[in-house]
Amino acid sequence: MARIQLYGEVLRGGVGRRVFLLFVGCSLFPVLFFAAFALVRVSRELEVQADRQMMRMAGSATVDLRERLSFAHDRLLDIGRTVAGSHFRDQDSYVAGPAGYVMEPSEATSAAERFEAVLIWDVTGHQHVVIGESFDPPYLDDLAEARLRSGQAVIRATDASEVGRRLVLFVPIGDTGLTALGAISPSFLWPEEGTNGPSGNEGRLCLDANGTPLLSSGGMTGGPLSPSSLVGTDTTQRLTWSARGEQWVGRSWRLPLEYEYGVDWTVVVFAPQAAVLAPTRSFRTAFLLTSLFGVLLVVSLSMHQIERLITPIAGLRDATQRLMASELDARVDIQTGDEFEELGKSFNVMAENLERQARTRRCLVDLGIELAAEEEEERLLGALLRGVRTTIGCSGAAVALVDEEERIDSLRILTEDETRSVPSSHLAGRMISGLRDETSIGRLVERDVASFLDFLLADHEGYPIGILIALDIPKDDGAAPLQFGVEQIQIGRILAAQASSALAQKRLGQSFKDLFDGMSRMIAVAIDEKSPHTHGHCSRVPIATMMLADAASNATEGPYADFHLTPERRYELEIAALLHDCGKVTTPVHVIDKATKLETIMDRIHVVRDRLEIVARDEEIRALRDRLHRDSDKSSTSSTWNDQLAEDLSFLERVNRGSEFLIPDDEKRIRDIAARYRFRDREGITRSVLDDVDLQNLEVKKGTLNAAERQIIEDHARTSIRMLEMLPYPRNLDRVPLIAGAHHERMDGNGYPNRIKIGTLPLEARILALADVFEALTASDRPYKRAMKLSEALRIMAFMKEEGHLDPVLFEFFVTEGIHLEYAEAHVAPHQIDEVDISSLPGCSHLVARRTAA
Repeated sequence: MARIQLYGEVLRGGVGRRVFLLFVGCSLFPVLFFAAFALVRVSRELEVQADRQMMRMAGSATVDLRERLSFAHDRLLDIGRTVAGSHFRDQDSYVAGPAGYVMEPSEATSAAERFEAVLIWDVTGHQHVVIGESFDPPYLDDLAEARLRSGQAVIRATDASEVGRRLVLFVPIGDTGLTALGAISPSFLWPEEGTNGPSGNEGRLCLDANGTPLLSSGGMTGGPLSPSSLVGTDTTQRLTWSARGEQWVGRSWRLPLEYEYGVDWTVVVFAPQAAVLAPTRSFRTAFLLTSLFGVLLVVSLSMHQIERLITPIAGLRDATQRLMASELDARVDIQTGDEFEELGKSFNVMAENLERQARTRRCLVDLGIELAAEEEEERLLGALLRGVRTTIGCSGAAVALVDEEERIDSLRILTEDETRSVPSSHLAGRMISGLRDETSIGRLVERDVASFLDFLLADHEGYPIGILIALDIPKDDGAAPLQFGVEQIQIGRILAAQASSALAQKRLGQSFKDLFDGMSRMIAVAIDEKSPHTHGHCSRVPIATMMLADAASNATEGPYADFHLTPERRYELEIAALLHDCGKVTTPVHVIDKATKLETIMDRIHVVRDRLEIVARDEEIRALRDRLHRDSDKSSTSSTWNDQLAEDLSFLERVNRGSEFLIPDDEKRIRDIAARYRFRDREGITRSVLDDVDLQNLEVKKGTLNAAERQIIEDHARTSIRMLEMLPYPRNLDRVPLIAGAHHERMDGNGYPNRIKIGTLPLEARILALADVFEALTASDRPYKRAMKLSEALRIMAFMKEEGHLDPVLFEFFVTEGIHLEYAEAHVAPHQIDEVDISSLPGCSHLVARRTAA
């Protein structure tokens, strides 16, 4: 392409232009003219042939359709006559055998090929099934009924809105007054074979007089047509239209059936214009390629001579294009003994300078990428020093980092024979401001320095973070010192800017990470400190989570052999575990710490006890008054009543603890107590010792939380998700809300807050959910339960696994790998750790522990 462009520029003047114009005028113009003429004529003829073939297809389909209608008509008439002769004594009496009319196998097969079902109408209008199943025939207008009465056949289609539209043929059976109805099989009347034409992608439609599709083939169910616009009086029409985003062509052929069946149909054959014209386009492509090949051949032979005149210019042009394409090793070899040869030498010198500058630029770019991607500061400084030596060309380099007081706290030196770090004891008290000459720098690097370049390293706010030094260390061979020029200074400034950006970025990123970690732990501590009963939960759950996650990531066999936890994803899981309960900052303390059913700010069982005491005193006062009025020594308050009151109080105190499941008898007894014991308050109103709030809490079936309080507890997960989704996470932490917010979801989808199946979430979410349950069961500071032994906690978790709460595969991995023991040895009270036989756990008889207690 470059050579052709060069030819074009040269041919704009001189002998070359005249030669080329003579060639075009005498040779190419006539050839191209006749080629274009042949192309147009042949293409037009191919289009006409394709149209004619589609017209023949439409005519052939019309003839075939008429013949098959005739075959169906004859066969239906034969069936009707046979049935009429076998089952009708006369036109008003139908005689059916016990099993109805039975056709010969050959007759049944032949009839089934043509009809889906055949019915007989008698004079009373009753239907009699001969073949297939009964169906609702289409509506017959007055004209159709008149044709039937005159002994003529009628064909009609069922309503277009019906599913499974069919064509029904009505044939009167002689003078018997009977009519045979045949639902014609579409595969017989309108077969699929024969649909392919010149393009191999044709479709066919049969339309009624209103343009409604009756039959279709070629995979079409109405095609892209608007059939009502195709109905006309012409025998055949050529059609073109746009539909479905492409052009279509077709041919229609009118099928007059008014005499035979009282209908007038139209057959349409159509196909995409692109498919019909494909042969024409193939011809055009082949013709144009052949013509182009011929033209190129003639042009190449004619231009060969012109090329000999412009070879030097072409060589320079090619080399220039290579330089533009960053091929900096491009050189020219011109030996013409004239000005072109001098121009070639100048070009080669320029290319050498460009190549050297490009190497330096590539080194700077590569170094910038390496510094930006490097995570470890030591390796970053090593790459920086190597870059200084490579790009500036000095014999040594050093980089010193300073603290906030601009005192040097680390120094790294690279020379031709070694890389070393200066001990911190040699740097005590040294300031970067004291590095002013070769002597002071030589004392710092402990080498003789002939010359140097120093560049300040600063962070994004302009504060010094270090100094970069390019060193010229004298050699033993007495070579002259290196003279640093403007180019080296510019390169050094670029290197200093790259190093400053990389170091500042790493330190700023680490500062933000430390800040985020600190805030995350602050939130976890705040949640733990909020309640003395759940103290340490947010700190222990991450420990159990990471133990299980690391074990799964390190597995080389089993279900998690392919699971690998990268450092980024491990950090993500740790943050999610740390913040999984952050929503509890909004949960009322009295709900979190609710140890009994009646506890709110205080345990209301004391209020109930006081009310019962008031009831007892009121009863005693009543008894004393009765005694006073009756002047009797006998008290009306029996000891049985007092015993019952004490027993009822004891019962309420037991139910209040919520440690047992509330059975229906206990619930009824609570209601009886509320009705039995009543007292008069300060306003003189008689009240039950158990108000509505007391009853609502005491009637909690399991645990201590009522429905509203349980909803408050469950809302902490939704609040956690909402709080976590407010943070702008980097990419490596983008799943924190998803993982943390799913720790109360279940495998069966009955968890909260979103009732999703946790098995559809990442494995990390299931790990956190299991660790959360395990820590809660083994914790010894919960007010609503006693401290469980390890075996009891695992048995409960096994039941939860069987009930669809926990991931069964993950739980089995948890116990077989001994993660529970590893956690318990460090974070569970010694008296809770007992021997666990994992094969005795529910659903775990097949498991074998890989680790046992020490």
